[in-house]
Amino acid sequence: MAFTITSAIPVSAKLALLKGEMLAANTYKIGLFCANADLTVTYSATAPSTNTYTALTTATDELPTAGGYTANGKTLATYQTKADGTTACLDWDTDPAWTSATFVTAGAFLYNSTSGQILATFDFGGDKSVTAGTFSIVFPAYDASNALIRLT
Repeated sequence: MAFTITSAIPVSAKLALLKGEMLAANTYKIGLFCANADLTVTYSATAPSTNTYTALTTATDELPTAGGYTANGKTLATYQTKADGTTACLDWDTDPAWTSATFVTAGAFLYNSTSGQILATFDFGGDKSVTAGTFSIVFPAYDASNALIRLT
């Protein structure tokens, strides 16, 4: 069976944004998926109850605490929004990094740790490994064409 991670923003996260549930005062984190995470089975684009951090960890799709990674992911700093032309952009100014790391991952998930809502999943396009080094995720430019989350 092939394992699949899809880069996407679940419908439930879009609804949370429209309902005003994504507040700057909340805590946001980014975590890493196991190399064999299968999100086609565990998560639904339309069922909010399955798009939570609890559902993700129950399915053991997150890397375990080991090898420089700590379950629950890294806290992101400085929630920021802006309008760039006719596009609304949401981003954080922190590029997360795991130091002294030894693990294999195939993707990441962004979530609101205050509510547990998964906001986005990211496919790395294959397994990425690090051995006794630093694993970094570099967020794209904070503009209408590239921001991590954008509404057009």
